[in-house]
Amino acid sequence: MTTSVFEKIAQYASKNNIALQFGQIEEPLTNELVFDFIRYAKDIGVPHIHLTTNGTLLNERRADRLVESGVDSVMFSIDAVTPETYKKIRGASLEKLERNIEYFAKRAKEKGIRLTASFILQEPALQEHDAFLQKWKDRGFHQVTFYVLTEHDPQTGAMIRTQELYEKGDRYPCASPWTQMVLFPGGEISLCCKTMTDVGWRGIVSVGTIPEDNLDDVWVGKNGKGLYKVRKELLENRFEEYDVCVDCPIWSATTSIVETTEKYMRTYNETMETYVF
Repeated sequence: MTTSVFEKIAQYASKNNIALQFGQIEEPLTNELVFDFIRYAKDIGVPHIHLTTNGTLLNERRADRLVESGVDSVMFSIDAVTPETYKKIRGASLEKLERNIEYFAKRAKEKGIRLTASFILQEPALQEHDAFLQKWKDRGFHQVTFYVLTEHDPQTGAMIRTQELYEKGDRYPCASPWTQMVLFPGGEISLCCKTMTDVGWRGIVSVGTIPEDNLDDVWVGKNGKGLYKVRKELLENRFEEYDVCVDCPIWSATTSIVETTEKYMRTYNETMETYVF
């Protein structure tokens, strides 16, 4: 992503009091500009900035830059408790990763940065669920998130899910196009996490492009364009232009259930569960 594209995004977020999130299916620390992007966004008044990383590139230099950038919260995608399991899943050293995290966490505490550890529910790590939760709670992290594994048919790209955290019932309109916009590096404006993961099979589903389109117009759906059409199709449950939504198995992911105990608050939907301490 170029600086000029990001500045337009940050300016829009600042004007409208919108949070920004770096990292979903990509690794943001592969782009050295990310630290400057975050600093610029905070300097112009973006209220909250989150970054998700696998942490493997977070050496002391990058950790210092990230801490000083003004980022508000960071999630580390870890997926295992033992070095053996981590090696099988991530192909890297858990010991090195934890040294990176330990250094960053000490600096982050000075700045009040919220920390999350995440874990994908998959073999061979399923038996480490409880130990993972306790480990990162004991290390002073603010929350732990578990994600339901999503796989894809290698021919069609169709999402394959073998687990759900609750019964979602009959379909109702997905709220994603009313709550978020997804921005690709080239400035393409898309819909949700499904349109991100579908890129390899169907290409980018775009409702506009920066800087050609005004983000206000895309969001409001001026003249029936932008997000207007997909919202209409979701409300009518009849998909013509946005067939990406037809067989989506995670349409209820914007609905969350909250449980509170003395030890934690658990928030979950069909794609994830988060424990807040």
